[in-house]
Amino acid sequence: MKVLFCASECYPFMKVGGLGDVIYSLPKSLVREGVECSVIIPLYKKIRQEHPDLEVVDEFYISLGYRHQYVGLLRKRLGDIDYYFIDNEQYFGRDTAYGHFDDGERFTFFSKAIIETIARHFRHYDILHAHDWQTAMTAPLLREYQIPLKSVFTIHNLRFQGIFQFSMVFDMLGLPPYYASEDKMAFYGNANYLKAGIVFADKVTTVSPTYLEEIKNEYYGEGLDGLIRQYEWKMQGILNGIDYETYNPMKDKYLSFDYNAKNVSGKYNNKIAFQKEMQLPQNNNIPIVGMVSRLTDQKGLDLINNVLDEILQMDLQLIILGTGSAMYEDNFRAHEYSHHDKMRAIIKYDDSFASKIYAASDIYLMPSQFEPCGLSQMIAMRYGSLPLVRETGGLNDSVRPYNQFTGEGTGFTFSTYNAHDMLFTLQKAVGLYYDNKDAFNKLIEHAMAEDFSWTSSSKQYIQMYESIL
Repeated sequence: MKVLFCASECYPFMKVGGLGDVIYSLPKSLVREGVECSVIIPLYKKIRQEHPDLEVVDEFYISLGYRHQYVGLLRKRLGDIDYYFIDNEQYFGRDTAYGHFDDGERFTFFSKAIIETIARHFRHYDILHAHDWQTAMTAPLLREYQIPLKSVFTIHNLRFQGIFQFSMVFDMLGLPPYYASEDKMAFYGNANYLKAGIVFADKVTTVSPTYLEEIKNEYYGEGLDGLIRQYEWKMQGILNGIDYETYNPMKDKYLSFDYNAKNVSGKYNNKIAFQKEMQLPQNNNIPIVGMVSRLTDQKGLDLINNVLDEILQMDLQLIILGTGSAMYEDNFRAHEYSHHDKMRAIIKYDDSFASKIYAASDIYLMPSQFEPCGLSQMIAMRYGSLPLVRETGGLNDSVRPYNQFTGEGTGFTFSTYNAHDMLFTLQKAVGLYYDNKDAFNKLIEHAMAEDFSWTSSSKQYIQMYESIL
């Protein structure tokens, strides 16, 4: 079986969020199961600068309305996977992947360039696996150009749908007028790329089983809940995994001390080292609550904001890493200033600080409003930090709540999106840390014993691929 992945980002070339991790780690796991995989992403400016050894495979032009746009196809092999890059300086010669005024045009070009690349080089493949709205249009284009590959479309976050005017879509892609109908890709008078992916793909997946159930309802459905219910017959929720080679406290280059589930002493040495680096009181008996996140409402930052003073009245240390809304950034900086012996706000994203927070923290805070899958809670458990999460999406599928009667569980959970429910759960977690350290340490053992590698999920993907061939 041969599968071509297409997406807007992929670690280690360009990573903005969890999508980049998935496009790197899922094909690796599939290859270990005997599937031949290749990946195709845009050639961003950063990739060209950091990888000057890319091999030119092909150069051609595609028609986008009245325009003829250059497409370069470059390749680099890492391990057992070929990574292909679509080159066009006008669209991708930029410092960032997203947030440009012409993102609709950029990724419309990218989707059509993928289809032409398949026609020239990948007709012998079996499946095209597209991810999120940036590549969703490959599903209808495969059918429009009668290319015999089957298509799978994965929704990583339903909130981001790629909604643009039909005038741009028809101009660039030359699609027949019937695509503007409600049963194809029309959405309140505009073209909805993510809707097109759902309608035209042979199979559609979400990144966790719970998220698939949630988006059938109006609260989570982002205006597409009716469409989700209509096409649920071809949809499947498969929980993402993490790459155990990348996220490994025994081999993490950013940590001062190695450790694993059999010997966690290195974790506590890392805790002292990080407290020293952060200029916090060095004390192994104070729980560190850590968070690595985009500072947005989706991630539950409004809950934290509402009870931050109450959190900092507790006997703990709070370390938050991330960027996002200026409101949250400024509030966290202000609280760090007023609670300098308890809190640090690192307003940036840095892989080294992320690893140190996972390793040094005792409790990992992730009170998301919604979370299609989430990888941070899995990484936290891998590093022996107990996640405190809201029961939504992939958080609900991956974190087992602590049961005080049986001692079972891998973290702490609450269900209602309410700041004081979160606070009460955190108070219980901190209380367990102080009052029953043996039970707390047992939860760490359970969490580190969980298997969030791609082994199980990749087998589910293989079964799904086989079902449409």
